[in-house]
Amino acid sequence: MNSLRIPFRGKVYHFQFASTWDELKPKTLHKLLPLIAETQAAFHIYQEDNYKEAADLRLQELRIKIVWLLLDLPWYAFFKKRAFLSLFADELSDILDACDFLLEQPQRNAPPFAEIKAGNLRLFTLGDALRNLSELTFNLRK
Repeated sequence: MNSLRIPFRGKVYHFQFASTWDELKPKTLHKLLPLIAETQAAFHIYQEDNYKEAADLRLQELRIKIVWLLLDLPWYAFFKKRAFLSLFADELSDILDACDFLLEQPQRNAPPFAEIKAGNLRLFTLGDALRNLSELTFNLRK
């Protein structure tokens, strides 16, 4: 977990947010997935577009939204929110860089969801004991 301490109006506020995919809570990951997809699309546009300013602005906006969701602050944490919003641009840039693992290929050691509900279906993930059998199953199908 990443730890962050922000002094604000005579107090020091502590924040903790995930530093790897495995540390993400399923509820937070569910909220983050649409933002991650949109951020990756904006990054793709940023790389190919000649007018990079608009794409860069959208990319940075989405990265800040991702960090805000990672902090998972309750609605009543007004002083913590104000402390976070009081950060300077270079401090915020360091925090955004710490969250760039979300924009890379996911590397997980555990399944993100225990089950997924899709309409009337309930899909369950494979157990940890079956993780090594995926290569064997693939070879048997050939």
